Amino acid sequence: MNPNSTEVGAGIRAEAARYALTRRLVPALRHDMVFNLQPIGLVYEVLDRKLVTGERDQNAVLEGLAKINHLARAAVSSCLDVVTWLAPDAGAATTVGAGVNDCLAMLRSNFTFRGFTISN
Repeated sequence: MNPNSTEVGAGIRAEAARYALTRRLVPALRHDMVFNLQPIGLVYEVLDRKLVTGERDQNAVLEGLAKINHLARAAVSSCLDVVTWLAPDAGAATTVGAGVNDCLAMLRSNFTFRGFTISN
């Protein structure tokens, strides 16, 4: 028996476990990423309505644009956090407790939306 075949089998099983876990986390990941984009659409709708109705308060428009900019930056940061969590740098490491807390935080928002509470 080839000694490398055991290593290959373990690698395949580990990859399969990662895939299975990722499939189960995708709804929470999707929610975590989209959650921060929704307020941008809301602020846009308010600004659009103000401009369509003829309200030309330049300060209100500038304030709304600043909100969109701030929200967009927060959304990009959140998406990068999720992507970094999925594919960390090669040398990245964390403790088990921190990893569990990260997973729970990601799942918590989705479960809270559905009326459940998750605690560690």
